[in-house]
Amino acid sequence: MEHPLRGVGSVGDWELRVISARGGDLSAFDAIVRRFQDMAVGYAYSLLKDFHLAEDAAQEAFLQAFRDLPSLREPAAFPAWLRRLVFKHCDRITRGKRLPVVPLQEATEVADAGAGPLDALARQETEAQVLDAVEALSEKERTATALFYINGYSLDEVSGFLEVPVGTVKRRLHSARARLRERMVPLVEDALKQHAPGEGFAHRVRQALEGVPLISFNLHNLLPGWSPEVSCFSSCLRSVMEYLGTTCDGS
Repeated sequence: MEHPLRGVGSVGDWELRVISARGGDLSAFDAIVRRFQDMAVGYAYSLLKDFHLAEDAAQEAFLQAFRDLPSLREPAAFPAWLRRLVFKHCDRITRGKRLPVVPLQEATEVADAGAGPLDALARQETEAQVLDAVEALSEKERTATALFYINGYSLDEVSGFLEVPVGTVKRRLHSARARLRERMVPLVEDALKQHAPGEGFAHRVRQALEGVPLISFNLHNLLPGWSPEVSCFSSCLRSVMEYLGTTCDGS
Protein backbone atom coordinates (compact mmCIF):
# COMPACT_ATOMS: atom_id res chain seq x y z
CA MET A 1 0.00 0.00 0.00
CA GLU A 2 1.38 3.41 -0.93
CA HIS A 3 2.25 5.81 1.82
CA PRO A 4 -0.66 8.33 2.07
CA LEU A 5 1.64 11.34 1.94
CA ARG A 6 3.23 10.14 -1.28
CA GLY A 7 0.16 8.53 -2.83
CA VAL A 8 -1.21 11.86 -4.01
CA GLY A 9 1.90 12.50 -6.06
CA SER A 10 4.70 15.01 -5.93
CA VAL A 11 4.80 18.11 -3.79
CA GLY A 12 3.60 20.12 -6.76
CA ASP A 13 0.52 17.93 -6.98
CA TRP A 14 -0.60 18.53 -3.41
CA GLU A 15 0.02 22.25 -3.78
CA LEU A 16 -2.34 22.17 -6.75
CA ARG A 17 -4.88 20.36 -4.56
CA VAL A 18 -4.59 23.16 -2.02
CA ILE A 19 -5.27 25.73 -4.74
CA SER A 20 -8.31 23.77 -5.94
CA ALA A 21 -9.61 23.35 -2.38
CA ARG A 22 -9.14 27.08 -1.83
CA GLY A 23 -11.72 27.54 -4.59
CA GLY A 24 -14.18 25.24 -2.81
CA ASP A 25 -13.28 21.88 -4.41
CA LEU A 26 -14.24 19.33 -1.74
CA SER A 27 -12.74 16.40 -3.65
CA ALA A 28 -9.36 18.13 -3.68
CA PHE A 29 -9.69 18.79 0.04
CA ASP A 30 -10.53 15.11 0.64
CA ALA A 31 -7.15 14.23 -0.87
CA ILE A 32 -5.43 16.80 1.34
CA VAL A 33 -7.09 15.38 4.45
CA ARG A 34 -6.05 11.83 3.57
CA ARG A 35 -2.52 13.03 2.94
CA PHE A 36 -2.04 14.94 6.19
CA GLN A 37 -4.47 13.29 8.61
CA ASP A 38 -1.91 10.98 10.23
CA MET A 39 0.47 13.88 10.74
CA ALA A 40 -2.28 16.06 12.23
CA VAL A 41 -3.47 13.34 14.61
CA GLY A 42 0.09 12.36 15.55
CA TYR A 43 0.92 15.97 16.38
CA ALA A 44 -2.31 16.41 18.37
CA TYR A 45 -1.58 13.22 20.28
CA SER A 46 1.89 14.51 21.20
CA LEU A 47 0.20 17.51 22.82
CA LEU A 48 -2.89 15.89 24.35
CA LYS A 49 -1.58 12.36 25.10
CA ASP A 50 -4.99 10.99 24.12
CA PHE A 51 -5.80 9.59 20.68
CA HIS A 52 -9.55 10.19 20.84
CA LEU A 53 -9.11 13.85 21.74
CA ALA A 54 -6.33 14.06 19.14
CA GLU A 55 -8.73 13.00 16.39
CA ASP A 56 -11.27 15.56 17.62
CA ALA A 57 -8.67 18.34 17.51
CA ALA A 58 -7.37 17.27 14.10
CA GLN A 59 -10.88 17.13 12.65
CA GLU A 60 -11.68 20.63 13.93
CA ALA A 61 -8.38 21.86 12.49
CA PHE A 62 -9.23 20.49 9.04
CA LEU A 63 -12.70 22.04 9.17
CA GLN A 64 -11.20 25.43 10.00
CA ALA A 65 -8.54 24.92 7.34
CA PHE A 66 -11.17 24.51 4.64
CA ARG A 67 -13.06 27.59 5.81
CA ASP A 68 -9.92 29.71 6.03
CA LEU A 69 -8.03 28.50 2.95
CA PRO A 70 -8.65 31.82 1.11
CA SER A 71 -6.40 33.47 3.71
CA LEU A 72 -3.49 31.11 2.92
CA ARG A 73 -1.40 32.96 0.35
CA GLU A 74 1.26 30.28 -0.23
CA PRO A 75 -0.04 26.74 -0.88
CA ALA A 76 3.38 25.32 0.04
CA ALA A 77 2.89 26.70 3.56
CA PHE A 78 -0.15 24.46 4.15
CA PRO A 79 1.55 21.79 6.35
CA ALA A 80 3.00 24.29 8.83
CA TRP A 81 -0.24 26.31 8.74
CA LEU A 82 -2.22 23.16 9.51
CA ARG A 83 0.10 22.46 12.46
CA ARG A 84 -0.75 25.84 13.96
CA LEU A 85 -4.46 25.14 13.56
CA VAL A 86 -4.08 21.76 15.26
CA PHE A 87 -2.19 23.43 18.11
CA LYS A 88 -4.99 25.97 18.49
CA HIS A 89 -7.67 23.30 18.81
CA CYS A 90 -5.53 21.21 21.15
CA ASP A 91 -5.15 24.28 23.35
CA ARG A 92 -8.92 24.77 23.30
CA ILE A 93 -9.48 21.18 24.40
CA THR A 94 -6.84 21.45 27.12
CA ARG A 95 -8.32 24.66 28.50
CA GLY A 96 -11.80 23.15 28.40
CA LYS A 97 -10.59 20.15 30.43
CA ARG A 98 -12.83 17.86 28.40
CA LEU A 99 -13.02 14.27 29.54
CA PRO A 100 -11.94 11.63 27.01
CA VAL A 101 -14.87 10.11 25.13
CA VAL A 102 -14.56 6.93 23.10
CA PRO A 103 -16.31 7.32 19.71
CA LEU A 104 -19.21 4.91 19.32
CA GLN A 105 -17.71 3.11 16.33
CA GLU A 106 -14.56 2.39 18.32
CA ALA A 107 -16.34 1.50 21.54
CA THR A 108 -18.27 -1.24 19.78
CA GLU A 109 -15.25 -2.82 18.11
CA VAL A 110 -14.52 -6.40 19.18
CA ALA A 111 -11.15 -7.98 19.80
CA ASP A 112 -9.42 -10.11 17.20
CA ALA A 113 -11.37 -13.34 16.99
CA GLY A 114 -8.11 -15.28 16.69
CA ALA A 115 -6.73 -14.01 19.99
CA GLY A 116 -7.70 -15.41 23.36
CA PRO A 117 -8.64 -13.15 26.28
CA LEU A 118 -5.22 -13.55 27.91
CA ASP A 119 -3.43 -12.68 24.66
CA ALA A 120 -5.63 -9.63 24.17
CA LEU A 121 -5.03 -8.50 27.75
CA ALA A 122 -1.27 -8.94 27.40
CA ARG A 123 -1.27 -6.96 24.16
CA GLN A 124 -3.26 -4.15 25.75
CA GLU A 125 -0.91 -4.03 28.75
CA THR A 126 2.14 -3.92 26.48
CA GLU A 127 0.66 -1.14 24.39
CA ALA A 128 -0.23 0.83 27.51
CA GLN A 129 3.35 0.52 28.77
CA VAL A 130 4.75 1.58 25.41
CA LEU A 131 2.50 4.63 25.18
CA ASP A 132 3.29 5.53 28.78
CA ALA A 133 6.97 5.56 27.77
CA VAL A 134 6.20 7.79 24.78
CA GLU A 135 4.16 10.16 26.92
CA ALA A 136 7.03 10.40 29.43
CA LEU A 137 9.27 11.93 26.75
CA SER A 138 9.72 15.67 26.57
CA GLU A 139 7.16 17.39 24.33
CA LYS A 140 9.68 17.97 21.53
CA GLU A 141 10.90 14.36 21.65
CA ARG A 142 7.33 13.08 21.80
CA THR A 143 6.27 15.21 18.84
CA ALA A 144 9.18 14.07 16.66
CA THR A 145 8.53 10.43 17.63
CA ALA A 146 4.78 10.58 16.96
CA LEU A 147 5.20 12.28 13.57
CA PHE A 148 8.04 10.04 12.40
CA TYR A 149 6.54 6.72 13.40
CA ILE A 150 2.77 7.08 13.06
CA ASN A 151 2.88 6.36 9.33
CA GLY A 152 6.44 6.44 8.08
CA TYR A 153 6.77 10.16 7.38
CA SER A 154 10.23 11.17 6.23
CA LEU A 155 12.58 13.48 8.10
CA ASP A 156 12.00 16.14 5.45
CA GLU A 157 8.24 15.90 5.86
CA VAL A 158 8.44 16.14 9.64
CA SER A 159 10.88 19.03 9.30
CA GLY A 160 8.52 20.94 7.01
CA PHE A 161 5.53 20.36 9.24
CA LEU A 162 7.36 21.53 12.37
CA GLU A 163 9.26 24.32 10.59
CA VAL A 164 12.57 23.21 12.09
CA PRO A 165 15.77 21.98 10.37
CA VAL A 166 16.10 18.29 9.53
CA GLY A 167 19.09 18.14 11.86
CA THR A 168 16.88 19.25 14.74
CA VAL A 169 14.38 16.47 14.01
CA LYS A 170 17.24 13.95 13.93
CA ARG A 171 18.56 15.11 17.29
CA ARG A 172 15.12 14.89 18.89
CA LEU A 173 14.57 11.40 17.51
CA HIS A 174 18.03 10.28 18.68
CA SER A 175 17.34 11.59 22.17
CA ALA A 176 13.89 9.93 22.21
CA ARG A 177 15.29 6.57 21.08
CA ALA A 178 17.94 6.71 23.78
CA ARG A 179 15.29 7.27 26.42
CA LEU A 180 12.94 4.65 25.01
CA ARG A 181 15.74 2.06 24.55
CA GLU A 182 16.26 0.58 21.10
CA ARG A 183 14.32 -2.60 21.80
CA MET A 184 11.17 -0.58 22.48
CA VAL A 185 11.30 1.49 19.27
CA PRO A 186 9.60 -1.18 17.06
CA LEU A 187 6.85 -1.47 19.70
CA VAL A 188 6.41 2.31 19.66
CA GLU A 189 6.06 2.31 15.88
CA ASP A 190 3.48 -0.49 16.03
CA ALA A 191 1.48 1.19 18.79
CA LEU A 192 1.37 4.54 16.99
CA LYS A 193 0.36 2.97 13.69
CA GLN A 194 -2.43 1.09 15.44
CA HIS A 195 -3.90 4.46 16.45
CA ALA A 196 -3.44 6.23 13.12
CA PRO A 197 -6.78 7.48 11.76
CA GLY A 198 -8.27 5.30 9.04
CA GLU A 199 -10.39 6.05 5.97
CA GLY A 200 -13.30 6.96 8.22
CA PHE A 201 -11.52 10.11 9.37
CA ALA A 202 -11.57 11.81 5.96
CA HIS A 203 -15.17 10.67 5.50
CA ARG A 204 -16.21 12.31 8.78
CA VAL A 205 -14.48 15.56 7.80
CA ARG A 206 -16.30 15.52 4.46
CA GLN A 207 -19.66 14.90 6.13
CA ALA A 208 -19.06 17.77 8.54
CA LEU A 209 -18.14 20.11 5.70
CA GLU A 210 -21.22 19.15 3.71
CA GLY A 211 -23.40 19.92 6.71
CA VAL A 212 -22.04 23.45 7.20
CA PRO A 213 -23.06 26.32 4.91
CA LEU A 214 -19.90 27.89 3.52
CA ILE A 215 -20.02 31.52 2.43
CA SER A 216 -17.44 32.84 -0.01
CA PHE A 217 -16.05 36.31 0.61
CA ASN A 218 -13.84 38.78 -1.18
CA LEU A 219 -10.75 39.77 0.79
CA HIS A 220 -10.56 43.08 -1.08
CA ASN A 221 -13.93 44.15 0.38
CA LEU A 222 -12.69 43.84 3.95
CA LEU A 223 -11.56 46.81 5.98
CA PRO A 224 -7.95 48.03 5.86
CA GLY A 225 -5.77 46.16 8.30
CA TRP A 226 -7.20 42.80 7.25
CA SER A 227 -5.83 39.73 8.98
CA PRO A 228 -6.72 36.00 8.75
CA GLU A 229 -8.42 36.26 12.15
CA VAL A 230 -10.65 39.07 10.94
CA SER A 231 -11.60 37.23 7.76
CA CYS A 232 -12.35 34.06 9.71
CA PHE A 233 -14.66 35.94 12.08
CA SER A 234 -16.34 37.79 9.24
CA SER A 235 -16.99 34.69 7.16
CA CYS A 236 -18.27 32.74 10.18
CA LEU A 237 -20.60 35.61 11.14
CA ARG A 238 -21.92 35.86 7.59
CA SER A 239 -22.43 32.08 7.50
CA VAL A 240 -24.54 32.19 10.66
CA MET A 241 -26.58 35.17 9.45
CA GLU A 242 -27.33 33.64 6.06
CA TYR A 243 -28.10 30.25 7.61
CA LEU A 244 -30.70 31.98 9.80
CA GLY A 245 -32.15 33.72 6.75
CA THR A 246 -30.81 37.19 7.51
CA THR A 247 -29.68 39.24 4.53
CA CYS A 248 -26.00 40.12 4.62
CA ASP A 249 -24.80 42.88 2.26
CA GLY A 250 -21.09 42.41 3.06
CA SER A 251 -20.73 45.73 4.90
